This record gives sequence, structure tokens and C-alpha cells, in this order.
Amino acid sequence: MVKKYLLTIGDYTRTLDIVPIDEHYAMAAFVLLGDARMTHEAARLLTEKMPSSFDYIVTPESMGIPLAHEISVATLHPEYIILRKSVKVYMKNELSEKYQSFENGQENTLYLDGIDADRLKGKKVALVDDVISSGNSMEAAENLMKKAGARVVGKLAILAEGEAVNRKDITVLEGLPLFEVKPDGEFEPIPLD
Repeated sequence: MVKKYLLTIGDYTRTLDIVPIDEHYAMAAFVLLGDARMTHEAARLLTEKMPSSFDYIVTPESMGIPLAHEISVATLHPEYIILRKSVKVYMKNELSEKYQSFENGQENTLYLDGIDADRLKGKKVALVDDVISSGNSMEAAENLMKKAGARVVGKLAILAEGEAVNRKDITVLEGLPLFEVKPDGEFEPIPLD
């Protein structure tokens, strides 16, 4: 039987499936893509927590893209920048940063188009994403901003998962527990500190 986790963000409540990560741990599967109502509600709440002054919103693809779009519209920023997970044919002189994925433990790479890097030089950036787990992709994004000569003035996400709830450098709306897989197949939430 699939177990569920009830998540409330602002005025919106959603039921998440709990899925195993490995034989010991499971996570509540939060998928932002396609959920316009959750995206809008989370963006509304995160907009209130944005830095008072920033030039660009930057997000790693792909789950953060609709969130970055909604926040960009709400804050009257006509452009946002997407850090890609592969090099696209239109990219020139791209910058890259490797990181280890929380979900599968594999090494991934984020890429910043050189054209975007030039636009970011000397600018203030707000990094946004859907979920912070290990924080590795956010750290890779921050390192790319340094390479581009931009200054990160805020790091925001809808959710912090597991131990990431204790991070003081990232603004989040809610904590999301990880779960321990019990011998009987039940999932027990690991308490958030």
C-alpha cells in the first residue's frame, strides 16, 4: 500500500506519495511541475520573503522554472535565468559546476550560458528552487554565480527536506521530513529538529 504525507503551503493542501529512496529511507514525492495552484501559492508566499533588492532570479532546471517565472511576474522582474543540466546548442562560452544529486547519488553538472553570465556580472541574484535536500545543487548554483561575478543576496525554496530544515542560509516555507523504512514496510517520519 502506498503511504501518503499531507503537505500544506499557505492556503493549499496537497497529498504526497511516500516513495523509497533505498532500503532504509523514503521521501515524500513533491513534484511542482504541472501544479499551477501550488506554484502560484508558493510564489506568492516566497515573494514576501524575497530580498529587498535584487536584479535577477536564477533557478536550476527543471522543477524551479515555474516557481521562478511566478516570482518574476510578481516582483516585476522581466527576466529570470535558468541553469541548465546539459549544454544546449545556443549556449556560448558556458560556465559549469558539478554536484552530487540527493535523489540518486550521481554526479550532475549545472551550466550557465556565457551570455547569461555576462548579464549577471556585478548583479545581485536571488536563487530559487522547489526543494532543498542536500543543498548540493544550490551550492553549485551559488558557485556559478561567483564564477560569473554575481552576488547572491538570497536563497529561497518552497521546502527544506530532512536535515536541510536546520540551514540558516536558506529561506523556506516549510520543512519536509524524510522517512525511515521499517521492517514491516511502514514509513516512520524522522523528526525535524
